[in-house]
Formats: sequence, C-alpha cells, structure tokens
Amino acid sequence: MQEDPSTSKKLFSDLERMKYLYYSLDSKCRERAYQTRILTIKAQNPQSRLLIVVGNSHKNCIEQALINPRYRTEIDPGEIDEFNRLVEEFKS
Repeated sequence: MQEDPSTSKKLFSDLERMKYLYYSLDSKCRERAYQTRILTIKAQNPQSRLLIVVGNSHKNCIEQALINPRYRTEIDPGEIDEFNRLVEEFKS
C-alpha cells in the first residue's frame, strides 16, 4: 500500500521545522551558557582584561550580557512547546 503524498509532504515539512527549532534552541542555550561562563570568569578576575572569541551571531548577545550582567538571551517557550509537540508526533 502506497503512502499518501500529502502525508509525506507533511512529515518532511514537520521534520524540517523540527530541525530548525533544534538548531535555534541549541544556539540560544549555548549562548546563555557562554554568557554565564564569561560573567563568572569576569567576576573571578575583576582586574583582568578578557579576550572573548565568539561567532558573529553570538557577538551582540554576549556584549549585552557584559553591559547588563542580568541579561540572558531569550528563549521562546512557544518554540520549546512546538519542538516537544513535533517530537511526540514523530514518536507515534
């Protein structure tokens, strides 16, 4: 029995969306970890200068955390919910 082409298209589309959400959430989580780690090092070495090398996509958010130590990259709870929903759909 052959699968409906529209079902295959939806599965592929959902898989692409899940991949995008994974990379987006992974990047934001890593960025938050960088922010925390850099600020910890800065606090432990207040008289030292730091050389921080990050990819261009992380630069602005790292700078924001250095300006305002309470700042962290935002993670959209809706993205987490959508990712989890897609994972559950693929499991079934």
